[in-house]
Amino acid sequence: MADTVVATSPPPAPRRRGSGAPGPATPQGLVTRRRWGRFAAGATLALVSGWLFVALYLSAGARVQVLVVADDVGQYQAIEEGDVRVERVAGGRGVETIESGDADALVGRVAASNMPEGTLIAPNMLFAEDERLYDQLAEAVVGARLPPGSAPEGALETGGDVMVVLQPADTNSGAPAREVQGWLLAIGEVDEQTGEREVSLVVPRASAAEVGSAAADGRVVVVAIGGQ
Repeated sequence: MADTVVATSPPPAPRRRGSGAPGPATPQGLVTRRRWGRFAAGATLALVSGWLFVALYLSAGARVQVLVVADDVGQYQAIEEGDVRVERVAGGRGVETIESGDADALVGRVAASNMPEGTLIAPNMLFAEDERLYDQLAEAVVGARLPPGSAPEGALETGGDVMVVLQPADTNSGAPAREVQGWLLAIGEVDEQTGEREVSLVVPRASAAEVGSAAADGRVVVVAIGGQ
C-alpha cells in the first residue's frame, strides 16, 4: 500500500513581543512614522512667531509723533513753518525730542546749530526765546582776552550791553580813546594763573576790524553799561 502524502501549510511565524498591527500606509504603500522632532520644531516656531508679534505690537504702540527737520536749517536761522514735519518714531529713554503738538510754538525760534534735513529736533538745538542774538548783517563777533582790571569784576553778564573802549596804539600821541557800543555774547572763566578771561563781543560790523586790532594788541577795556 502506497504512502499517502498530505500537503500542509508552513507553520505561522512566531510574533515578536510588543509588535502590533502595522501602522497606516501611505498611497505608495510605505508605513508612515511619527515625526516627533518636526512636531517639536513646529511648536517652537509657533511660540517664537507669537512672541515676535506681541513684541512688534507693543513697540508699535510705544511710537510717538515728533518734529523732524523737513529742510536744511542753518545756525542762527529762524525756523519757518515749512522747515518742520511730523514723523512717528519709537520712543526711547535718553532721546530728547519735541512732540508734534508744539509745532506752532517752534515757528520763529532760532537754530543754535546746523540742523540737516531729517534731524530729530531737540530743545537744546534752539536758542531760548528770550536769548539775545546778533544780527549777522549789521553786527560782528570779536574775541578778546581781557587782562585783570580791564573789565569790572562780577558786573559782566551774557547778553548785557557794554562799552568797548579802544586805547590808542601810541599812548604818547595824546589821541583820545575811542568808544564802541556793543554787547557781550559770551564770557569765559578767569584763568587762575594769569587772571585773564576770554570774551566774545558783539559790535557794529563797521567797527569790527578796529576792535579786533585793538583786542590783538591788548588795548581793549570793557565797561558794563546795562542789561539786555
